[in-house]
Amino acid sequence: MKQDSFWENPEVVERFVRREPDHRLVPLLATAPKNWKILDIGCAAGRNTVFLAEQGFDVFALDASKAMVEKTRERLSVFMSYEEARQRVIQGQMQNLSMFEDKVFELVVALGVYQDAESFEIWQQAVTESARVLKRGGLCLVAQFAPDHQPHGKQARAVEGEPHVFVGASRDDERRLTLLDASEMDKEFARVGLFPKTATEQVQRTTEKGFRSTVNGLYQKS
Repeated sequence: MKQDSFWENPEVVERFVRREPDHRLVPLLATAPKNWKILDIGCAAGRNTVFLAEQGFDVFALDASKAMVEKTRERLSVFMSYEEARQRVIQGQMQNLSMFEDKVFELVVALGVYQDAESFEIWQQAVTESARVLKRGGLCLVAQFAPDHQPHGKQARAVEGEPHVFVGASRDDERRLTLLDASEMDKEFARVGLFPKTATEQVQRTTEKGFRSTVNGLYQKS
């Protein structure tokens, strides 16, 4: 979740504003109690955070980008004071959730964010922190790119000596991403006491030059 100029670009921010809530999040919460406390990690411009607030959930959010955080706060201020939105939407890193106590959330939403870890160690720290803040029985909704992800038609290249770290899978050819397949994801989440509530699946979507390969998981804390 390292901050860079791409995520601070106003045009990019507005592009993310126009995105709809995640297709898995809506049915997942259809029957959930409205008193659920939910953390949206890597909230970007708030597509899921705003949906959660609209539905009346007790929502908090975090992102590394100052511009994305400001936009999410602005959008949330429709439902609450800006000061409250400022307290609920935090600029920070996914591997450090020290602002939250242990076992406080019913749901952690982590869609398209763990992959941004520049090392497997950071990736593991982020997953460990997500598990820490979840209540027992809490859920973690995850989506992240898989090792065969090649939206630009080029196979990602493994970084020597860095497990699960690849370059060449994003707009910046040298950008480091941490990519795991479905079985590897299940193994790593089990390490921190999170187990599949539904089968973890890998899906592909065709792009203009290649395809997006994403691992979708829903994990529950034991």
